[in-house]
Amino acid sequence: MSAQSAKDTKPSTAGRCCALLVLLAMAGTAQAHDPGLSRLELSVGRDGIDADLVLARRALEALIALDADGDGAVSAAELGAGRAALLETARGWVSLGAAGAPMRVIGVTLDRSDGLHFRLQAQRPAGTALTVRCNAFAQLARGHRQYLHVTDPSGATLAAALLDAGAPAYSLSVRTPHSGRVFADYLRAGIWHIWSGYDHILFLVSLLLPAVLIHRDRRWQPAPDFVTTLLDVTRIVTAFTLAHSLTLALAGLGWISLPPRLVEPLIALSVLVTALNNLKPIVTGSRWPVAFGFGLIHGFGFAGALTEIGVARDTLALGLFGFNAGVEVGQLGIVALLLPLAYLARTRPFYEPLVLRIGSLLAGALASVWIVERVWNLQILGV
Repeated sequence: MSAQSAKDTKPSTAGRCCALLVLLAMAGTAQAHDPGLSRLELSVGRDGIDADLVLARRALEALIALDADGDGAVSAAELGAGRAALLETARGWVSLGAAGAPMRVIGVTLDRSDGLHFRLQAQRPAGTALTVRCNAFAQLARGHRQYLHVTDPSGATLAAALLDAGAPAYSLSVRTPHSGRVFADYLRAGIWHIWSGYDHILFLVSLLLPAVLIHRDRRWQPAPDFVTTLLDVTRIVTAFTLAHSLTLALAGLGWISLPPRLVEPLIALSVLVTALNNLKPIVTGSRWPVAFGFGLIHGFGFAGALTEIGVARDTLALGLFGFNAGVEVGQLGIVALLLPLAYLARTRPFYEPLVLRIGSLLAGALASVWIVERVWNLQILGV
């Protein structure tokens, strides 16, 4: 082998980065856990403020074991036995005003979806400015997020925000709604959802990995130029965007609905099918129809996340538009990061065996585990 040939077989810096990003994404996905999402509905009256803080029971299992008999359900007697501990745990979780005055916790109930509803009350602080702070993040799982929705006495939305440990407080005016802030909050929620949605990311990565190649004469070959690659990626991303925007809108408006027990396994199946096609290509031409077809399913997944967060009727159109725009921004961020590195590495001998094949094998393996978990309601990886 000549010195030049030996030099060509060494991975370039871009190639190393591309392979590392893909493999780290796979590893991170395998080890990640759902950090949880809670909801705080705040109603600002003329003199007082009422709130409903809703958390999944599983979010508090490490703090309070309500299921005493271990049958997987909490009876009225078990809830009654743990009521005092629940109220004490929730004391001080929500505070108002610059001084951080805690809201009083006056009751707790358990709904049919295993959600704990804490009822809170407080005097309304003087003035038109209001700061709401969540102090519970230190006790909840790392990465936990809390959706905040604030309404005025008529029920009109004043603000909507997504809080986390890095940004636990939100300030707003209780005089008039600010549609710009509502849009920005849902935009951030959409970005966060796509970046924390490991199955959505893996589906997108599985579509992008072969985008810098062309399948010809029964083998993968490097795409001849960046324009060819960019056109292919543009078709794929546009098809995926149109499809999930359609089903997100239809589901968000309540015109069509699919149960999560059906949608979640289908999303995992989309990753598996795409990964297998990378290993044994059946769709060898343009893959935008595949992106469109599975994008319809992913749209129901986005709608499920938006439903979990909650959108008030008076801000439904704005919330849908902002959340969908956030999903697109997050998606384009992934494309902008991965595509240039993949394009630079596409001609290297290691790209097909290491990045495309090993990456697709890992994606397919993870998707297979997800399908088993989601169909049979198991916890194998905990993702």
